[in-house]
Amino acid sequence: SMIVEKGDNMSENSEYQIFPLNKLVPGETAIIVKIDSEIKEHKNHLINLGFMPGEKITPVFKSPLGDPIAYIIGRSIRIALREREAKKIFVTGDLYETEMV
Repeated sequence: SMIVEKGDNMSENSEYQIFPLNKLVPGETAIIVKIDSEIKEHKNHLINLGFMPGEKITPVFKSPLGDPIAYIIGRSIRIALREREAKKIFVTGDLYETEMV
């Protein structure tokens, strides 16, 4: 039930921007919104790894081939994830939220 605003002016609509995790740039922080997988086991697997909706996530670096990408979730979880998996995790770049947390 997320409202996604499609606007030309990204900055005005920053709190509504929801995009796949693989689009997040190393060093930028976003908040996990949802895991978009039809397969329940797959969704549960990602959640068990730490990809919990509401958690902050930051890509740390890409491997030389660009895949996998290393992420920090919350304050401590460090994990590498393949791009095809990262495409199924949706995040929001609501940086106001991020600053307050």
